[in-house]
Amino acid sequence: MATRRRRTVTLAVLTAVTLPLGAGTSLAANAGGAADSTHVYNTNSGLCLNVKSYSEAPGAPTEIWNCNSNAAERWEYRPDGTLYNRNSGLCLNVKSYSTSAGAPTELWMCNGNRAMVWQWRSDRTLYNPNSQLCLNVKSYSGAPGSRTELWYCNGNPAERWTPFTPPSANISRGEEPAKNH
Repeated sequence: MATRRRRTVTLAVLTAVTLPLGAGTSLAANAGGAADSTHVYNTNSGLCLNVKSYSEAPGAPTEIWNCNSNAAERWEYRPDGTLYNRNSGLCLNVKSYSTSAGAPTELWMCNGNRAMVWQWRSDRTLYNPNSQLCLNVKSYSGAPGSRTELWYCNGNPAERWTPFTPPSANISRGEEPAKNH
């Protein structure tokens, strides 16, 4: 069997975040520490991963919303593969630790359970290895307030996500934000 080499692309997102381009590899911050907060942009809708009603409570649902500077859209990629919400101090989790397609995502106490581990894949999907499903916008919607869920990793645009730091307080729908260099 031939040995494959991994290529690594480094994006400047407040601090450098390494995105390995091998399937099924977790995001990890450079220099072994956690990355500063950033936004997670859905390339299909032009909206960002957000916590509904700016909630800081465990069990709060996640959704997509207009990209702006609110704290409910600030996420930190942790070396253990969790997505930590800087506003609430909680992590992106699959509700009830479900492994079923259609299971909603929510905030929950960061406790290392497998339902809150996400891997960034080269096709820009956020893959949950526990369920073998991807983070998706429900019903492929592009409307603000649409919930996020687990769904089959099938290449649909509603499951493509990009980390970025917003250049302004608002990003127009359908335009992928510029990457910091």
